[in-house]
Amino acid sequence: TTPAPRVQKIVERARGFIYYVAVKGVTGSGELNTDEVARSVALIREKTALPIAVGFGIKNAASASAVAACADAVVVGSALIAEMQQKAHSAEGLEEIQIHGAAVKLLQSIRAGVDSSPS
Repeated sequence: TTPAPRVQKIVERARGFIYYVAVKGVTGSGELNTDEVARSVALIREKTALPIAVGFGIKNAASASAVAACADAVVVGSALIAEMQQKAHSAEGLEEIQIHGAAVKLLQSIRAGVDSSPS
């Protein structure tokens, strides 16, 4: 999502790790193009030895697995918040512990996707 000249400037100044934003737009919106993410991460790797974390657009085990195949870290935020909000506002009026349980299930599923990645 960043032009090559800007990527070069970023990697020259970066310390610790590179955070790659995989989806253009507001967090939690848009569709993740995992082929494009893999290409972009490969191009960044040519310019730096720093680990690359990828976030934005990772919503489930399948997308986490695809990103884990090319990245050093998978970052999940909006999917977790959305799951908790959806459960909190459901017709069943779930208790707080049930909402947390739903969030844990989502994260376990995403973790399983990361662990199943071929990388």
